[in-house]
Amino acid sequence: MGKRIQKIYHSLISRLIGLVGLFLFVVISTWAYFNIDYQKKSTLENIAEGHTDAVPGGRNSHVGGKVPVYIR
Repeated sequence: MGKRIQKIYHSLISRLIGLVGLFLFVVISTWAYFNIDYQKKSTLENIAEGHTDAVPGGRNSHVGGKVPVYIR
């Protein structure tokens, strides 16, 4: 009887680990898809509007009176 209980216990643990792993994979994959899609749209919108703040020396890098400080 002890071996039968151990077999059921290990089987249940194996199933739970598998199901939780599958669930996490689906959730992380879905989040990554929407995050990548959002970043792509955001980047394309910024490029279309001409915002180049992220590029040092870019066209709009000194807008608003803030001059970037470059550390050598």
